[in-house]
Amino acid sequence: MDPLKAAAATLFCLALFWLVLRLTQRLMEMAIAAGHAEERRRIEAEALAAQADQTGAGAVP
Repeated sequence: MDPLKAAAATLFCLALFWLVLRLTQRLMEMAIAAGHAEERRRIEAEALAAQADQTGAGAVP
């Protein structure tokens, strides 16, 4: 194989690898952020439910 073609193919593969690596990192960051947001929503929902239980229990004689 021509050394120039081999160098071009190697450079292309390295660029493709770098792009896939960056995409994977961004997808992992998005998944982690979504997990944090879901946990925050769950905690807020539990706090609202606990508050509603306390106010509801106080109103019943």
